[in-house]
Amino acid sequence: MLFSDWQATTQPLSFYEVVWNEPGERMVVRDVLIGGETEVIERSGSRTLRPGDLLFAQIWHQPELAVFGSMAPLAIPPDKKVEVIDLRKKLKKRMARQNRYLTPHDLLRYADPIRATYLGIRNALHTPPRLCNTDGDPFLFHTLTFRIESAEAAFEALASLAVGRSREELFDDAELDEGGKLRSVDFDWIREGNRKFKSWDNTILGHIKISAKRLIAEVNSENRAKRLRQEIEKRLGSPAVHESTIAQTLEEMRYAAARGRGGGIVRSRIGDAAGRSGSQAIPTAKKPSKLCFCSGSGTMKKIYLRIRFAPTSARSAAC
Repeated sequence: MLFSDWQATTQPLSFYEVVWNEPGERMVVRDVLIGGETEVIERSGSRTLRPGDLLFAQIWHQPELAVFGSMAPLAIPPDKKVEVIDLRKKLKKRMARQNRYLTPHDLLRYADPIRATYLGIRNALHTPPRLCNTDGDPFLFHTLTFRIESAEAAFEALASLAVGRSREELFDDAELDEGGKLRSVDFDWIREGNRKFKSWDNTILGHIKISAKRLIAEVNSENRAKRLRQEIEKRLGSPAVHESTIAQTLEEMRYAAARGRGGGIVRSRIGDAAGRSGSQAIPTAKKPSKLCFCSGSGTMKKIYLRIRFAPTSARSAAC
């Protein structure tokens, strides 16, 4: 048996943290599971790896030098080290029952859970982020359409959903006919405060547009769609007849745009009467990973996605 073949079966796979590297030549790595540093000759990997990166690899020891006998093709970012440390704690706890330290032989013995930890990290890194609003609901854009008898009656019944804005403020943005009667008006469904960000004054939950004989409401999650439909039917009663609810994911909207049913892109519209604006994407620590798209809070903070390629001009709260 060749010396390298022997080491392939006797040397354990472990997680190694890059301590320093000399690009194109060598690097020093630290075994995260059992400790100890090793200088390894590595020409290609040393060009791209940086201190703090983690490797899942096997080191072969030759006379006067060491090389990577095998190495996973994925460089693990430093923020995933916590999962390796959790594995180390579990293994050391098992060794403590035997009154001894963790050794390379133990890494061979527990090769399966060690490999499973790597595969879990790899899969998480390749899992697309799960988009959600600040209620924690997955993004699923809903357009609700109602047939109504009177635009003015619908406005009077629903205007209070825009918490923090007076009826007069909303009416200033309305379109009137020649006789001074309401032709159309649109406004945001607003809630005081924010469940995720306690410092926010308010959260825009959706958008409502009222025209002569039709009401269109748009939100960005299934739960908000259910709540808003119940609210509309409770406030308007029998004069409001639900005609349809269209639900689309971002992927479906992108596909529709690519097929030519509408055009344009997804974009954010952000405004702030206090003169400030901004948005941020906040990843949570839960799995699968989430991205919550949010905006800061101001006197009247507005943030919503305008989906140019939706069947209607879908403006939904991104909070």
